[in-house]
Amino acid sequence: MRFYFSPEASADLDEIQRYLDEIPKQRVAPIRKGLRDLIREIASHPYRGASHSQATLIFGFEVKTRVVAPYRIFYRDNRGIPEIIAVLHTARDIESVLSKRVH
Repeated sequence: MRFYFSPEASADLDEIQRYLDEIPKQRVAPIRKGLRDLIREIASHPYRGASHSQATLIFGFEVKTRVVAPYRIFYRDNRGIPEIIAVLHTARDIESVLSKRVH
């Protein structure tokens, strides 16, 4: 089970962690577990995700996505190893955030 995070996705997770640390543990435990489990599933089965056409157009390569409410994980297949490129709250302006990340 291999995968890696882009620097931006790592920063997203750090931001999410800081936010969740401010909320009572019993309320955020399912979110933390959901994120952990989904990342493991992406690593094991990267082809199960749905293609995200908007993100694919922005980056110029196929971007897949999976959701664990209230977060959406964006990733791509990088030579057989999933690269998680973003972890964003579903209420955010995804197009705007991802557009700023194009290298």
